[in-house]
Amino acid sequence: MSIHAHILVLFFILAKAQMQANVQRLMMDLMSNYKDEYRPALNATDVIEVRVTFKLTGITNVDIVNSFVTFSAWIAVSWHDVNLEWNPDTYSGIKYLSLSPSQIWNPHVAVLNMLKRSQEDSVDYIILQSSGNVEHLQRINMKVSQDLNAHFFPYDRQVLKFHFASWIYDESQVHLRWGSNMKEIMSKVRLSSNEWIWDKGKAQSYRLMSEIRKEDAVPYMTLSYAITIQRTPQFYFKIIIFPSIIISAIIPLVFLLPHEEGDRIGLVSALFFAQLINLVMVQQFVPPTGKPEALICEMYYLNVIV
Repeated sequence: MSIHAHILVLFFILAKAQMQANVQRLMMDLMSNYKDEYRPALNATDVIEVRVTFKLTGITNVDIVNSFVTFSAWIAVSWHDVNLEWNPDTYSGIKYLSLSPSQIWNPHVAVLNMLKRSQEDSVDYIILQSSGNVEHLQRINMKVSQDLNAHFFPYDRQVLKFHFASWIYDESQVHLRWGSNMKEIMSKVRLSSNEWIWDKGKAQSYRLMSEIRKEDAVPYMTLSYAITIQRTPQFYFKIIIFPSIIISAIIPLVFLLPHEEGDRIGLVSALFFAQLINLVMVQQFVPPTGKPEALICEMYYLNVIV
């Protein structure tokens, strides 16, 4: 290795060491008097604006029987912290820091209808800018409760709703708003699901009175994100519906056979057992829920009676 290469390697080592020293100095200066339990507001009456961006990336399970949906998504929560501003020129041009969520104040925005959150493949970190802007990024795998209906199975549509709010702060302390790019994100959603396809989405906000602090008459700002998904019915049509149509079309032919023909009894018996077999297959695929019962089950009951 030439002398120039050695000098170049030494230069990069020194530059990296200097950068790490500046990052450590910046962290010490920011956290020396920082209190993560206090809202980053200049006055106690100031309301902190918190923007939420939600991008659904996949639906892994739609359980109609138990009324829950398992999904994966990215959630970005951003706000401004006046206590975490610095001049980049003072710290060798450092403009960004990557922090742990436990190191600074957090509005604690959560999914209200969450049942269970999986830590597998989850991501949770904070990007801090020199201007004091904070962005909390999370990749989540979560199970949420939903009001699901299988009445029109397998041509059913389901409206999935996700409700976001702060666990701790009401509207007088934190004002939740959707991120400015939510419409663009919703228009580009592509679900990684073989059974369900994206139909449409809608994001809105409303106020919700807390049962715990109802006596204070201070509402909690809640964000609601609703999407409509539609089941792809091709598989169920081939396995369930099409055989039933064929059998139903053959049934009237039984009455064309003469009464004295022995084949008539054999054909009726074969059709009856074919309907029973199809009914067993329907039982395996149709969600066994009674609110309300799937129309396809009523069709099969009618075919068996006929």
